[in-house]
Amino acid sequence: MASVLKKSVSIPIPPGVKCKVCDAVLPSVLVSKETLCVTCTQNKLNSLCTKCKVNAANVGHRWCHSCFKSNDKCNKCGKNPPNKGRSWCEKCFREKNNPVIPPSQAVPPPDKTCVCGKPKVFCMKENKWLDFCGITCTQHLLVTGVLKLDEKSSEYISISTKFKTSWNTKKGECPPVTTVFKVQPLGVDIKFNAYQMSLKDNNVEWYFHGCKIICDLLNTKSLCNLPDCTVCQVSKIGFDIKKVGSNVKFTRFGKGLYFAPESSKCHDYTLGLASYGYRAMFYVKCVPGLKQVAFTDNPTRVAPDPGYDSLYGKAGKSLNYDELCLYTDQACIPDYIIIYRRDGVDRRCF
Repeated sequence: MASVLKKSVSIPIPPGVKCKVCDAVLPSVLVSKETLCVTCTQNKLNSLCTKCKVNAANVGHRWCHSCFKSNDKCNKCGKNPPNKGRSWCEKCFREKNNPVIPPSQAVPPPDKTCVCGKPKVFCMKENKWLDFCGITCTQHLLVTGVLKLDEKSSEYISISTKFKTSWNTKKGECPPVTTVFKVQPLGVDIKFNAYQMSLKDNNVEWYFHGCKIICDLLNTKSLCNLPDCTVCQVSKIGFDIKKVGSNVKFTRFGKGLYFAPESSKCHDYTLGLASYGYRAMFYVKCVPGLKQVAFTDNPTRVAPDPGYDSLYGKAGKSLNYDELCLYTDQACIPDYIIIYRRDGVDRRCF
């Protein structure tokens, strides 16, 4: 009320005059040049356009229609054109509702190096570090389905080292890693993230998985369309629980997807053409959840016991190596293909 009286003038009026808006009887002295009561005067002041201070402001806005229409600069920064029907530009509006985090303050990724060896970029619009250095590597992955890792990148060094250190020398000398490819199956990450959020124990673990490869991926650097090339098919759409048992007849813990922490164990389930002389193995990101530990075979299983999310076979009794069995394909993503040199074909595979 004080703001109204401060701008008002004292105008005597005859008794019985009513407010032209609410029809209330006016006092003997007006606080405005118009025949309005104190309440209506306050409402009019509040509804005036804050820019021209003449016309009534649009409902829910501070400016009138004329000022909105004639405005060509953001009311905040004074540089960019405003959004349609707004007084602020897109940049100022976004900064107000989602403040931009400087790269120095953003949570850095575990590895700031792209698979090609160049540094990753920070997206100011999404306020996060991107997975790649830019649009070139992203488009290449979308077109070819694979992206070759630079041998000097930390990802390549980490994966190839894990492959070598987890190889059991009882299977012979560890074969050399030739190439590591990054893969990104379409839409699998969405299902994976949703499944991970549904688990109480949602820690990520990494395992190996052997597969059949019958194309020359090493030289073409592109996924093939051959239906029998398991490596390329899984790289495109991810693992499919419905296809379990189509290549391997014996399933130790029933109908599930099998992974192992030792690369030498998964080598038993790889198949490569002798003409190319190399094999392929997946390095898989998994969320096992709460693992049920098993020591003996149970080929008739279709799921872990109630209260568990997966089954983990421990070596000792009927198992020679540890292995993980997942009963849903939403719990794993094939993230990398490891191409390694191993001539000939293992007769036990497929």
